[in-house]
Amino acid sequence: MGLTLKPGAVLKIAVDDETMWMLPGELYAIEQGLEFKEEKYDNGTYRGYFNKDGEREGVGITIYNEDGEKYSGEYKRGKRNGVVKAEYASGDIYWGQWKDDLREGYGTYQWKSNGKKYTG
Repeated sequence: MGLTLKPGAVLKIAVDDETMWMLPGELYAIEQGLEFKEEKYDNGTYRGYFNKDGEREGVGITIYNEDGEKYSGEYKRGKRNGVVKAEYASGDIYWGQWKDDLREGYGTYQWKSNGKKYTG
């Protein structure tokens, strides 16, 4: 069973080494007919896919203006759900599972200040 993309489908997210891990999610979003948009808000920008109800769905990247925090990964029903990489203003990084905009489940947190990691 293979994946058939619509003619003219173009990748918008998984385009370089940093974002290639999101390729399966982007292919799924395209297959499901989700709409790609870039939306600017007062506090940041979201580039990613939206469902028919206008909610973030599939994969996307949110970058906040004030501190540069960046969230890359899976969204469902407008919230971070699934695997997400969070890059915080402090330089710390969390890569793992999220549910309803909260870290939940298995993941790895790495502190920039000392390079230590916690996985669990």
